[in-house]
Amino acid sequence: MIETMYHLSLWCPRSKAADLLDFLLADGSVQIQSDQDDARLDEQSADLVASHQKLRSILAALGDDAASDGSTVELLLHQFEKMPERTRQTLCGNLDSIGETIEALHARLAFLKEERENLVQSLAVAGRPHIPDRADRVRSLWWVSFESYPLCRARLNEAVSGLLERADDAVAYSRHDCPRSDLLLVEIALPREMDEMGRSVLRSAGARQWLPPGKFEKLNYGPASEAMEMEIRRLEAAASETSAELTALGRKWGPKLAALSFLTERNLAVRRALLRCRAAGTAVNLEGWLPESRLKAFCQSIREKFGDSVALTLRQPTKEEMPSVPTALRQSPPVRPFALFLQLVRPPGYGSTDPTAAISLFFPFFAGCIVGDIGYSAVMLLLLWVLCRCQKSPIFKDLRFILSAVAVWGIIWGVAFGECFGDMGHRLFGLEPLWVERGHAVMPVLFASLVMGLGHVLLGLGYGVFQSLRGGHRHHAAEKAGLIVVILSVLICLAPAGRLLPKSAVYWGLGGCGAGFLLLTAGGGIGGIVESFSAFGNILSYVRIGAIGLSSAILAVTASKFLDTFGLTAVGILAALAIHTLNFVMAFAESGLHAARLHYVEFMGKFYDSSGKQFTPFTDRRFHSWKKVS
Repeated sequence: MIETMYHLSLWCPRSKAADLLDFLLADGSVQIQSDQDDARLDEQSADLVASHQKLRSILAALGDDAASDGSTVELLLHQFEKMPERTRQTLCGNLDSIGETIEALHARLAFLKEERENLVQSLAVAGRPHIPDRADRVRSLWWVSFESYPLCRARLNEAVSGLLERADDAVAYSRHDCPRSDLLLVEIALPREMDEMGRSVLRSAGARQWLPPGKFEKLNYGPASEAMEMEIRRLEAAASETSAELTALGRKWGPKLAALSFLTERNLAVRRALLRCRAAGTAVNLEGWLPESRLKAFCQSIREKFGDSVALTLRQPTKEEMPSVPTALRQSPPVRPFALFLQLVRPPGYGSTDPTAAISLFFPFFAGCIVGDIGYSAVMLLLLWVLCRCQKSPIFKDLRFILSAVAVWGIIWGVAFGECFGDMGHRLFGLEPLWVERGHAVMPVLFASLVMGLGHVLLGLGYGVFQSLRGGHRHHAAEKAGLIVVILSVLICLAPAGRLLPKSAVYWGLGGCGAGFLLLTAGGGIGGIVESFSAFGNILSYVRIGAIGLSSAILAVTASKFLDTFGLTAVGILAALAIHTLNFVMAFAESGLHAARLHYVEFMGKFYDSSGKQFTPFTDRRFHSWKKVS
């Protein structure tokens, strides 16, 4: 639900302004109202902004683990708060040198990693020498094309045989694995006294010598490979040493800088809040918004803290202020995880309707109907139970709750459809549907989907009528009410065809359609009549619940057919597992996507007002991560 907001006005002496802002910051219940330009506020606090940005950049360079010890950061923060301002300024003055040290270490680490990567890649291309090392010969590595390789060997053997009596074992060849498909990488060993002559012969035949990188360029292939391996080990040791220096620097300065960042951000928030205050003589006035749920505790706390030195006045927002009132949502624990759906849209406008409760009811109901399988839902619950032990983030907890609700409804619908891994439950345990079997009773399932859509769309229109009447928008209320009347009247006209009502009910339905069209025209003109056709299209969209569920059921049965065809063989079991895995992923992915679409378009499109502004209280972030929450 959307909380009732109160406009708050605080008056206090100038001498109490800083203490009042410290209290508001610690309390975290009030959003301070401002009519001033934020750019001007930042300009007034340029030094604090610059220091805060510098601290955040240094902390980012140190890494997340540098300020991960929240208790240490909190302890240092309390110490810094008691520290004289001059001492804190001295500490801030050291930020440049700390930042330069960290930047130099990062640059050195990047250089070492790049050098190592280059050497590793060069060695990966060249590989280790294949020809055994001998003192009387020199090994080298050559790029040779397929066409010129025979010519190179022939010329080299001819040159060597002209100088040596036995040339059979004087030259050794070995082909290396080559990353290029158009070239050969050949290792050649020549007698030491013929090395220069052999190089000239190979170059004249079109070969190109592989040369080691950088300072190893003048070494031959064998010694170069050994030297490069030693250099890689040296670079790895140097990189580890540099990383250790960064880690030690993070342990030394991380908590201090995080605490200083919190304190700087806090001082910046107080500075900006002071600039938002209006001065009147020796008094200062501060205005803001306060949710009703925090009203009693806030009033009691401020009286205990300041007594009569602070004057407090409260009132509800006027009609002119309604568009600027921030929206604060309050949900019960079972509903709160489904507020995740509102993170993808702008907050609801103040005074409008919060759809979270309806989403918490209908989203798992629809998605569970699409899954509709006991086995798949049980596997999802098992996976969520395993993952909950290694994932503790708030978003994952919300997703786990939502998926658990979908899985529970999937089990309930699976019992209704008699499905457990398709027809495996029927084959093994004689499982029978309590309602219908989706694979055979197609029309009842599709009809039930339309009934779900009818109820969901009518509920959305009902929300729209209520919201329009409360906001004084009579034309919108008439249009939504006209849509409801037209939809119900069309149902009355169709009911005699199914023998649900007598034939005379058709006349009542036609009369209702006429009345509904009058309301539509009065509320939205010709566009209102066009909107009625769109509403029927919205209802028909819910057929996807039955259609997608039917395709999932058929695919699950297909997996069992592979076992019928191949038996309990490796092929049959692997094929069945592959299809069930694919169907499991598709069932939960499609159920979530389509159920969400039905809510965003068909349901919320009938009433949701996305003109709201998020309630952002003036609060201290010290208990959160040092990273700025966007």
